[in-house]
Amino acid sequence: MLTRRSVLAVDVGTSAVRAAVVTESGSRMATSRRTRPIGETGDTFSPAALWADVVATINGIDPALLAEVAVVSISAHIGQVFLDDDLRPVGVATSWADTRGISQLTNRWGVMSSHFLAQAGRPSLTGGGLAAYLHRAETRPAETATIRWIVSPKDFLIARLTGAVVTDVTTAGYTSASAVRERAWSVDAITAAGVDPALFPPQLEAIDIAGEVTTPAGETLRIPPGTLVAAGGPDGSLGALAVLGGRTDAIADIAGSTDVLSRLITSHRGAPPRAVLNAAPLTSAWSIGGATGLTGGAVSAWAAELGFTDAASYGEVIDAVPIGARGTTVLPWTSGARFPRWQPDSTGTTVSARLDRAPAELFRAAVEGAAFCVREAVDVLDPDTDATIVLAGGLSRSKIFTQLRADVLGREVRVSSDPDASLEGAGLIGLVVAGFHESVQVAAHLARPTTVIAPRPHLRSQFEEAFQAWVESAKFD
Repeated sequence: MLTRRSVLAVDVGTSAVRAAVVTESGSRMATSRRTRPIGETGDTFSPAALWADVVATINGIDPALLAEVAVVSISAHIGQVFLDDDLRPVGVATSWADTRGISQLTNRWGVMSSHFLAQAGRPSLTGGGLAAYLHRAETRPAETATIRWIVSPKDFLIARLTGAVVTDVTTAGYTSASAVRERAWSVDAITAAGVDPALFPPQLEAIDIAGEVTTPAGETLRIPPGTLVAAGGPDGSLGALAVLGGRTDAIADIAGSTDVLSRLITSHRGAPPRAVLNAAPLTSAWSIGGATGLTGGAVSAWAAELGFTDAASYGEVIDAVPIGARGTTVLPWTSGARFPRWQPDSTGTTVSARLDRAPAELFRAAVEGAAFCVREAVDVLDPDTDATIVLAGGLSRSKIFTQLRADVLGREVRVSSDPDASLEGAGLIGLVVAGFHESVQVAAHLARPTTVIAPRPHLRSQFEEAFQAWVESAKFD
């Protein structure tokens, strides 16, 4: 019986690391946040720098509170970290946006590519651990010879905490090496790629125990050795868990650097062909959806490029330009078009009939373009427009952006009062592992309340016209 009555939730995003001590009632006793350097948030990053950021973030919490933590639970962005026999990183790590190795994997799979993709629940190859390993093997063979494990950033952190190398079934799906319906590795797909299946760690459910904090890790983090560590999951998936619980009648939009759209289904046979199918962090459930590509990140980049550094003034800038941005179109795919287009080699661009585009027009076009990407994805997940949209993530902090999102979708949007949904999801997993709640579905009743944002009826036709014009322009990409 655990006597400590709180859990430590950690969320590793591409822009920041967050941590919180969460009580069994779901409240946060303390929080800490550390921004990740811009150089660490691109296609590659340093595992050592990531670990240092996590240590600094956790050390920002009162040690007296950390001493009462029963479980550590982590959510993190998708990516690949290569480890040697001593669990030391081999070279740089790669992020979810890295597409290198796709051609090598496609060539290795040959005529079986479609079969293995269907097995992996993927409409298209967009990267992942299998492709990243093949690229590393081709470009750095001597370095590759020392690789013992292919893991995600979250799994790398668990290995640092516990000395155990494991993954969870949801994260495993993003490697292109997992048979998601069986919640197990596809040995056929891995061996067909010419890779040793032993490089991939055992798969657990999100609420399984991955291991215990070792003495060295405990001393570094000021967490008692022996503290349990949950298997956890991807940030978007745990964010969706936090806002949806076990609901199948709603779509989660976790809007950060990218928008991650998720809808739970009870049978994997209900997946639309253009959506990713994955094992959800709930036993015997699946999720459909995917990341749209760089949406929020593209808006931030345009704001910085155009000199709009004061977020409080975004509304004035946007309102200064009519819907449709006077014919200016931004395709926000600097990291490739993902769900539902699946064109990872696509690049962001600007289309306009005018040569004198004003900065405000470009910014409004970027904001609208990001929302239009989400509209395409939501329409795939719910063509009958019956599902509730629940929004969380950084974008949910802005009344301007949430209202525009509702207008573009033409639907009511429920905005979570807690933008840090991925951190919330990690906390829910920890509460269940600690035994404070019998299931994630029960723990999800702790989810924060939502505010309803309704689309403005008098603008509906204008937004619909702008969306159709954007879709037509996007055909040129």
